[in-house]
Amino acid sequence: MIEFGYILIIIFELIITSLIVWGLIYLEDKARNCLEAVNIEAKGTLETLKDVNLKLKNFNQGFSTVKKINCGKIKDTILLVLDIINFIMLVRSMD
Repeated sequence: MIEFGYILIIIFELIITSLIVWGLIYLEDKARNCLEAVNIEAKGTLETLKDVNLKLKNFNQGFSTVKKINCGKIKDTILLVLDIINFIMLVRSMD
């Protein structure tokens, strides 16, 4: 009778072991599928980041060009034009 109990324990251990192995294989496949989905999503995000990086480089180049313009000279020119306009208006008002 004891031998029969040992045989039943061994059979149950085999069944449980096979169920655990089957479950691990199933979970491995699921993890592999999730990893592939994450990889595809990461590639898309990386492409988006590359596009943003390129746009920022273009913006920085444009901003550098604008920054090179001397604002002091522009201000002096505008003030000179306004002075000339004021002078012309003064001369016309004298008539």
